[in-house]
Amino acid sequence: MASTLKIDTVTTPDGTGNIAFSRPITGDGSNLTGILPAAGTSGNVLTSDGTNWASQAAAGGGAWNLIGTQVASNSASLTQTGLDSTYDSYAIAISDLLPATDSAITYMRFGDSSGIDSGAADYNWHVASWNAAAEVRNDNSDSKIELGHEDGVDSTAGSLQAMLFLNTPGDGVGYHMISGTGVTGAGSGTNRYNHVFGGGYRIDATLDRVQIYFSSGNITSGRMTVWGIAHS
Repeated sequence: MASTLKIDTVTTPDGTGNIAFSRPITGDGSNLTGILPAAGTSGNVLTSDGTNWASQAAAGGGAWNLIGTQVASNSASLTQTGLDSTYDSYAIAISDLLPATDSAITYMRFGDSSGIDSGAADYNWHVASWNAAAEVRNDNSDSKIELGHEDGVDSTAGSLQAMLFLNTPGDGVGYHMISGTGVTGAGSGTNRYNHVFGGGYRIDATLDRVQIYFSSGNITSGRMTVWGIAHS
């Protein structure tokens, strides 16, 4: 024969109040089972299948990890160090880069712990630019990589915006290639050129830094930000 017990309050032995998860009958609550799964490994998260909870490792996935940001203030160049073999791919964002000298062209170079390499034949590059008409330029043996149209960047109303990707700079094997897209303002800022960039470092080397600068004069303002891309 079934029976029912009805009560208004069950007080804990220490008299602190009604029984709850935070105030169990005895102990610290670790004896309350069947409420949540075992905590499992540190860093786990709770997941639900719609019926039950489970403690599982956090979901994996790629991530962009900030290496650093360099901000120009009438600077001769911007150089970001800290690239290594941790990541196979690095993303480089160039934002609002403004030259002190009108019609200056944006250049890029790489280097290692000994400094930036400006060797006369250590780079190659290819730029395709569009405005009213297309312009294609390239150099297979240069001291830098060019980023943009031969008209350069207007010093008052123009700037360079670009997104670039550099492969395996820190593994010391094979030529390191860079590719990306961008836009510049030239001709008193009234002309906008869209660009597709491609280039490479022609030496087997372990690189740990990237630099941008203008063909003449300083960088009045703008920034370069570099991320390492984790693929899993």
